[in-house]
Amino acid sequence: MSMPTRINPRTKALQNLFAAALHTVEDAVVAIDPRATIMSVNQQALDLLNSDVSVKRAIGADIRKLMSHAPSFASFITKKCLSRKRGISEHVFDIDGARGAGVVSVQGHISPDGCVLLFEDVTNAGETDKLKTEFVSMASHQLRTPLTAIRWYIEELYEGEIGALTQEQKEYLRQALESNIRMIKLVKNLLNISRLEDQRLTVNPEPTDMLRLIEDVVSEHRPLAKAKNCEIIFEKPGGRIPKIRLDPALMRQVVVNLVSNAVKYSTGINKPSEVHVRLEKRPVEIIVSVQDSGVGVPKGLQHRAFQKFFRADNVFKMQAEGTGLGLYIAKLIVETSGGRIWFDSEENKGSTFSFSLPLKGSRYRKGERTLA
Repeated sequence: MSMPTRINPRTKALQNLFAAALHTVEDAVVAIDPRATIMSVNQQALDLLNSDVSVKRAIGADIRKLMSHAPSFASFITKKCLSRKRGISEHVFDIDGARGAGVVSVQGHISPDGCVLLFEDVTNAGETDKLKTEFVSMASHQLRTPLTAIRWYIEELYEGEIGALTQEQKEYLRQALESNIRMIKLVKNLLNISRLEDQRLTVNPEPTDMLRLIEDVVSEHRPLAKAKNCEIIFEKPGGRIPKIRLDPALMRQVVVNLVSNAVKYSTGINKPSEVHVRLEKRPVEIIVSVQDSGVGVPKGLQHRAFQKFFRADNVFKMQAEGTGLGLYIAKLIVETSGGRIWFDSEENKGSTFSFSLPLKGSRYRKGERTLA
């Protein structure tokens, strides 16, 4: 006869503390062990998951059986959350249980000891996001004209069109002009995002020489790179790259975003650095990659790299300017053009951002607007 497992008093106290903490947070949280057995759960999670089981009855149950009304969730648990490989995995699934139907997003924080699941109700997220996008589009459009007018006035003052200025006055105006330019860039990015998300952006493919396009972007960024003690090296392909039917304005925006990021987040003036830009032809696609030796993206934050307004903690420490919109815009454009975008990164060693485009080109799409 086997003896019952005795739990260390300290471990039991920690379990009770964790369980108590769960009931004080607003988020819906479930903790499971490596066999998918529920170790802790709060009422918020059971309510969101349309379960009529009490917290007491849920403890010790297999979460897949508890969520039998959501088959794709059970599959997510088995394939991802029980892998014991450290990381974060996300999934969106439909539920139709005792308390009605809905759509739920789950984020699993996986470790060898189990998984902590964070749930969020996204049933009305689509409608909410649409309203947000419409508001951002309207506000950005209204801001663009006065900001541009302010820039003209500042430039006239700075150039002495109204009268001579002292060096101190010119320095104030220079700072005001730089701030104004940053605001105009932010407004343009917000307008472009709203047009891309609503599929209102015109995609007008034409035979595009990607080799020449990349050369132009690299040349434009060399003065900025030189100021940061950084060298941009364009490694041209050995063979011929045919012209591809792409929207050149959209492709240029993607390359600009990646190259400017690589230079911006390079190691800095005190340490020489290099940015390598490569263009490669594959059987059915081309691949463009931009490699830097900069700060890199911390591993725990890499899943957020293409999200709106994302900027890693190590970037904030550099005090580098940015809005956290460049990679999100690049992703929207590449996917709209029929391609893929991805990256590899190691903190304090650098990153390589790559995107592919089909040799067959992208499709024309009629829209209301072009890039701002």
